[in-house]
Amino acid sequence: MKIKLYTSIYILACLAIATSCNKRNDYNGNVEVIKEWNFTLSSFNENYATPAIETSATFHMVALADNSIRYDVKIDSADRIVAARINLGDPLTEGSLLIDLPVRIYSTYASGVLPGLRAGLMDTLLNNDIEKYINITSNKAPLGLVRGQLNSELVLSKNVSLSGSAVVPSVTTTTAGTAFLRLTANNVLYSKIVLTNNDPSDPVTMATINQGGSAANGPAIVTLASTPQDIGVAKKASVNSSVSTALLNGNTYVTLSSALKPVGKLRGQIK
Repeated sequence: MKIKLYTSIYILACLAIATSCNKRNDYNGNVEVIKEWNFTLSSFNENYATPAIETSATFHMVALADNSIRYDVKIDSADRIVAARINLGDPLTEGSLLIDLPVRIYSTYASGVLPGLRAGLMDTLLNNDIEKYINITSNKAPLGLVRGQLNSELVLSKNVSLSGSAVVPSVTTTTAGTAFLRLTANNVLYSKIVLTNNDPSDPVTMATINQGGSAANGPAIVTLASTPQDIGVAKKASVNSSVSTALLNGNTYVTLSSALKPVGKLRGQIK
């Protein structure tokens, strides 16, 4: 009888150990890790024509079963982290604040713990269908030093300068602009065309991404804008793998046309 009892206790103990080993625990080994993020933040993900400082950062965060989160971030520049915030929004949106992560020490490294998040807030954080991003601000870049999406990996972040001199053949115009392009690993392209000194007598009517080197004209592979109302509006489109490959590896450029300049009013090389 005693042998059977000892055997049962031994089996139960083994099952308990096996169950605990199958759970991922936090640094202290006592709270289950629900989700983990570990990726690189970049200044080129910030939505400015020219980044305040060209740099990157490593970011790590875990969400725990007790509705707390732990994070750490290290920037690769001689600057001081001021704030670390999780905001709602896609790669081209300056969205509303979701979570303000605590920053204890203002240096190139920051870490912290945020306990007791509301269940609804934690659900939003864990929901991969809700677009959100982490934005790190610093002394030298108070609006944003480095940035990255929590729900999707960005494989291309380009702010393409647009000018009439880059058109083939070149044209004279007072209009200039920037094409903001963000491509995710799952082939989703975010884009926005921003113009300055836009001539109302000859508005841009079409914006496309074309294949071709800087001295050649090539075929369109993606439409970014098809009406004047599309200018200045963030767009989201799924593209096929061949388009993604061309954007990452091939000769591609952004071209904008108008009624008076149908061949091209503005242009800028992506790669």
